[in-house]
Amino acid sequence: MANVALIPALAKTLLAIAWADGELHPEEEATLKEVLGLLPSMTALDWAVIELYIVAPIETKEREELVQYLVQHIRSSADKTIALEAVDAMMAADGAIQPAEEAFARSVREVIAATDVSALGLLRRVVGGTMRAVPRRQTALEVWRVNPVLYLLQTQLQSDVVDQHVATTALAAGIMGQVVRLTPAGTETLRPVLVDALRNDWDAGALAEQLADAALALTHRNIDYHRIARELVARAGEAERVRLLDTLFAIANAADNVAPDEIDEIRVIAERLNLTRAQFIRAKLKIPGVERGGL
Repeated sequence: MANVALIPALAKTLLAIAWADGELHPEEEATLKEVLGLLPSMTALDWAVIELYIVAPIETKEREELVQYLVQHIRSSADKTIALEAVDAMMAADGAIQPAEEAFARSVREVIAATDVSALGLLRRVVGGTMRAVPRRQTALEVWRVNPVLYLLQTQLQSDVVDQHVATTALAAGIMGQVVRLTPAGTETLRPVLVDALRNDWDAGALAEQLADAALALTHRNIDYHRIARELVARAGEAERVRLLDTLFAIANAADNVAPDEIDEIRVIAERLNLTRAQFIRAKLKIPGVERGGL
């Protein structure tokens, strides 16, 4: 019978290797997905979990935990072969291997090769208490789906405890990111707009910069903004949501020109935030007509 648990555990370890130098470049992410595509198929849920490890660095302690989690799921010689070949394939496909990545990959390979897949070896792991629970990051999947900015913040703070006000503010930052995706303005222009709004309108205090950076970092990921908006409606008052519209137009106008597609996107957001057309128009008209093409 195929070991369906092996491939997701292996994928997390490959990501740990890619993060070993402290960065995950787009080329490395593409390489990883290419290697995983050669392995037995993963479910949609498996891929959703993998995204948790793509968007935030994997530090030393967590990398070691993921390797041990992989070892837990190596149960045959065939499993060992799949794991070793995947590590080799990833290193071969990555055209710019960093020393830290190479060293960690070598250590992972040694651990895999040394794994005892006999019945006695598996028993020793169970009796010795080395069978591990689901990795901690994986338990945050629902947070990632509903409030991805909060997920990144929790990962950076290495804490699952965040008060409800911060959670609501993180949702607002996520909606700001939805408009950032469309505007041609650069990060250096957009970041102060987000930070000021989070600090002044949402009382984010010292977390304003981290929340803004998280929202900006997620603009190239596949985010369910409809779900974020629905969650924000349940948490934020109408006045807060109206002020958010002003921020969205300020973001869109960061390049001194609000494009028609940006106006359309903000209109959709206003509807999702349960705001009226009149509220949307009032926010839009705060932008001079010349800067929104008269629309």
